[in-house]
Amino acid sequence: MIMITKENIEYEYPQERNNDLLVEKGFKIDDENNEYFKLLNNYKKLFESYLKEKLPLELIDDNMKSSDLKFVQIKEEDMDFYQISSTMGLDYIYLRNNLYIEKLSKEDLEFLSKKDNLDDEAREFIKRTYLTVINPYENDEKRIVFYGPENGKHLCDSTDVVLGIRYNEFETNGMSDEEFQKNFLEQLRLIAQVSTLLEIASPNELGSQVKVIQYNELSIMKKYNGNVK
Repeated sequence: MIMITKENIEYEYPQERNNDLLVEKGFKIDDENNEYFKLLNNYKKLFESYLKEKLPLELIDDNMKSSDLKFVQIKEEDMDFYQISSTMGLDYIYLRNNLYIEKLSKEDLEFLSKKDNLDDEAREFIKRTYLTVINPYENDEKRIVFYGPENGKHLCDSTDVVLGIRYNEFETNGMSDEEFQKNFLEQLRLIAQVSTLLEIASPNELGSQVKVIQYNELSIMKKYNGNVK
């Protein structure tokens, strides 16, 4: 896992940060010592912990890991920015949204600066703010966002909580061509079922809509090629 820094934040896609809000809140994202990255990483940790509490992400990830379908984890050097910066500790599932903490009020930023664990106060804070923080648009408008190449598979609403799933789907595991093709299709079938489960359950469990996108080598926008820290 890596922290988000001024060196790797360029790997975000889409790039939609509001410079006026950054200035208004006193943030300079080109300054490594600025409070911005400390708060951004803290919010990410709290929000991802909140998602793990609300959704069966750990169970799904564990089931994939133990499945006879042989889901092979992506090596760290081949992960994209979002998977390698995940704090969830999962092998396959990660948060794909960008987090726009500059949209938080000064009071909320002050609270965030003093809260680094998901207690009851932090839960209420995340519940109240995350739909604003994941939305790149002013006034929390509901608009289209592409979380990857501009095609229907990666098209989401700006109000969606977007989860990525990625594994090495081209790993043959010593199977024959026929065995690999059968296993490949069964993997896709299972991922489709899991995605539908999360998307249907999320309004009740989370109070908002989840969108699940399966990524692969061809659909991640950029790899993170820096040092893993």
